[in-house]
Amino acid sequence: MPRIFILSGTAWTVPTDWNPANNSIETIGGGAGGETAGTSFAGSGGGGGGYSKKTNVALTGGDAIATQIGSGGAAGGSGGDTWFDGTNLATSVVGAQGGSAGADNYGGPGGGAASGVGTTKFSGGDGGAVGGVNPYCGAAGGGAAGPNGDGAAGGTPNNQIIAGAGGGGGSNGGSVGGNGDASTGNGGFGGNSNSGAGGGAGDTGSGPNSGSPGTGGGGGGGKYASHSNGGDGGFGSEFDASHGCGGGGGGGGERDFANSTLAGKGGAGANYGGGGGGGGYPQTGTNYGAGGTGGQGTIVLTYTPPAGAVIAVQYRSGLEVQGQTFRDQPNAIEFSDTLSSGTASQIEASGDQEGRVLTIEMPLQLEWGRTIIGNTNLRSEILAVLRWDILSSSEWVAARARVFSFGSLSLEWGDLPVLIVSSRLLRSAGRIRILAGPSSSHPLKTA
Repeated sequence: MPRIFILSGTAWTVPTDWNPANNSIETIGGGAGGETAGTSFAGSGGGGGGYSKKTNVALTGGDAIATQIGSGGAAGGSGGDTWFDGTNLATSVVGAQGGSAGADNYGGPGGGAASGVGTTKFSGGDGGAVGGVNPYCGAAGGGAAGPNGDGAAGGTPNNQIIAGAGGGGGSNGGSVGGNGDASTGNGGFGGNSNSGAGGGAGDTGSGPNSGSPGTGGGGGGGKYASHSNGGDGGFGSEFDASHGCGGGGGGGGERDFANSTLAGKGGAGANYGGGGGGGGYPQTGTNYGAGGTGGQGTIVLTYTPPAGAVIAVQYRSGLEVQGQTFRDQPNAIEFSDTLSSGTASQIEASGDQEGRVLTIEMPLQLEWGRTIIGNTNLRSEILAVLRWDILSSSEWVAARARVFSFGSLSLEWGDLPVLIVSSRLLRSAGRIRILAGPSSSHPLKTA
């Protein structure tokens, strides 16, 4: 089952084996950056990217599809929308909204499910708000949404002067980041991922850069009275070992009495779609803690290629043939190459080239997935390109090959062909049934 990750660029080429009957397209918007602390506030957290999914999207192999990958927001910037096949999010076949940036005393909203396009949609987690005018430590970023649910919100300092920074929100249906502790000043723990684990530990005073990064969840928050940075969000593994939904970054710690002009930075939101944490506020000076960046978005395409040709014939006993084989009696025949049966009129069959010979003793019911050239009156079931050598032209069964019939011929199929060059589909007493497997993308497949 091929799985493709689109991480950049503005166009994507559809594989030739794309199966319109068995595929999914998933999108995650970019996470917003956390706010850099300012003259009056520590930084608030950025919102996580939303998630949207659509299944069984009909695409044609070789076509170039317009795409956009939502960028992760810089400090104080919103995340970009991610979309597939359109000119913007609203016109796309499937797309997810990016998270919004936080502001003074205001956590950035996560990318909203209502603004996404798809059949399955979830919202990114909201960034935490510092609350009031008291906190010196930053709030945390929200986690990205994913196939298992909404992203979780980032934690906050809870409007307490000595509370530590908030922990980042878990992604993909995970848990909310912890608020900073107002009695000890320790940073809040990062929220767990959907698996119930992975959130980073909050800083308890061991120095700069001590808010633990998450491992699939949110990063831990920095401690009050230190200039420790918030932990980065963790990378999820929902799609494979290196691609998943990103946790939010933890908030930066601050008001370090020993280093009064320093400020803790907010942790970065993880790819894909995690929101960044807000920066801490210094005790003195203007060295404000920078907000953490948001994680970029992604597009994930998963599909099962169409099954190979189904070869099935029913007439008395059965014979399966994988190469060139001979049979003197009229029988049901399954084969993937060429077959000879007695004498009489000929059919030339060798994939896309003439050369090998199939002879038959009497009318048979046949079904195959090769290019067939024949000049006899057969009752046949055919999966691919068919040509009959002489006389009337019936219809197209593929983009570049016609059906020619020497004698009695009638056709039936579950779906209409791409082009019809004859006014009649049923011509006489013979019978040709054009089939394909249940997951085939062939235009003449049966229901």
